[in-house]
Amino acid sequence: EQTSGMEGLRHEDCPRGASSPSRNRAQRRVRRASWTVNMHCGTWQRTPGNKQVGWRRLDRNVRQKSGRTQATSDVKKVTNIDEETVVICGAGIAGMASARALHMVGIPSVILERGEDDSRTEGTAIALWANAFRALDALGIGDELRAEYPNLERFKLCNQSGRVLKEFELDECDGGPHEFRGVRRSKLLQSLQKDLPKGMIHFSCPVKSAASTENGALVVLENGQSVPCRAVLGCDGVRSNVARSLGLPPAQYAGYQAYRGVAKFDGGIPFERAVYQVWHTEGASGTRFGMYPMNSEEVYWFVCFNWPDETSQMSPKEKKADALGFVSDWGFGIADVVRNTPEDNIIRSKIGDRLLLPPFQKQWGRGYISLAGDAAHPMTPNLGQGGCCALEDAVVLGRMLSRSLPGPTTMEALRVYEKERMGRAAYLTLRSRVFGALLQLPLRPVTMTRDLIVSTAFKPDHFLDHTMYDCGILSKN
Repeated sequence: EQTSGMEGLRHEDCPRGASSPSRNRAQRRVRRASWTVNMHCGTWQRTPGNKQVGWRRLDRNVRQKSGRTQATSDVKKVTNIDEETVVICGAGIAGMASARALHMVGIPSVILERGEDDSRTEGTAIALWANAFRALDALGIGDELRAEYPNLERFKLCNQSGRVLKEFELDECDGGPHEFRGVRRSKLLQSLQKDLPKGMIHFSCPVKSAASTENGALVVLENGQSVPCRAVLGCDGVRSNVARSLGLPPAQYAGYQAYRGVAKFDGGIPFERAVYQVWHTEGASGTRFGMYPMNSEEVYWFVCFNWPDETSQMSPKEKKADALGFVSDWGFGIADVVRNTPEDNIIRSKIGDRLLLPPFQKQWGRGYISLAGDAAHPMTPNLGQGGCCALEDAVVLGRMLSRSLPGPTTMEALRVYEKERMGRAAYLTLRSRVFGALLQLPLRPVTMTRDLIVSTAFKPDHFLDHTMYDCGILSKN
């Protein structure tokens, strides 16, 4: 927002009535101003194509998203939501899976989504393990995704010089059979949305806050509209406004960031089909790389690197060059993987988590409000369990609420859901945090010792213990 020297100008200084010397002076001041100005009475914008100066009120609360300025007057007004409906805030994986679970057990719900449409092209890929596919089977779409994305059965733990420290098959791990498939986020969201009632998702409806009432809950949108409902489920991501309404602390920065992307090899993937974890041993960089094929031509990859808690504004071309700079001389054709990634398909993000230990934090909801997915348990990606855990949340929530709605026990059902999920989420968050911290240590003696232990003593028996969780099945009461 800019004032452009117009701090004292009011809208009333430019009436549409008869011309006058004072009006002409005001017009000249307006014409010299920038296209959009901020005044004490709000944000206004010059009306295009108007020979005389015209202004239209936008809103004093203008937010920035994806490089575009969006005014809260663009937020749609929500209508026709019954007060017995569960309002889900956010149409990501947690929100869409929760809506599907509730729909399957006969509980009415709607999704309020900040985004503007349902093109569902955001994100890169997500790793889905056996625990996620148990949830997807309960949601009725597991086989659909299995048919499109191959199961990867071989793991390789390596260092950057091209040496394989350890390789093993998933069936060597306890608790099998195991699954690992890399799935496009957009495809997962489309599959979760399939068969949901038309009009269930309300776009351009960013949620500002939520509050519990005596017999239900109230959602407040950024345009000021209040929406009464039966219950609220915050699925609005790491920076959740619903979690903030509940007084939960923000996610804690882990000390490192990551680039992610999906490479395309038109002639086929030029390396063995396996999951690769590649660690930097020499020097003190605290850098690691991972990749796995999603199909015969696409490879998902990431590079993690230690970095201060700051955001770098970079063009897509600069992001690609920066990511390549971390791994330009690494083995396994890693540099070619980054080179074969479209610039606009590379994202950079900070890594962090929020650890809520059940003995000290007994619940992550209050009243008729609860959370799921990253809003409830943001975790580092070191186990590949963030999205998997969100899918588990959805199925458990559907199971618990199917026993209560409609009725006075909705609040009790939300607390039972949280009790079952908090211990599980805390375990995954803590395990992932420790795993990442050890891998990011930029100390050569530590990395050399790690490589020695992995190559000589590591056994994969308990490597996938955390994927043995079963979230149960959904049934309509």
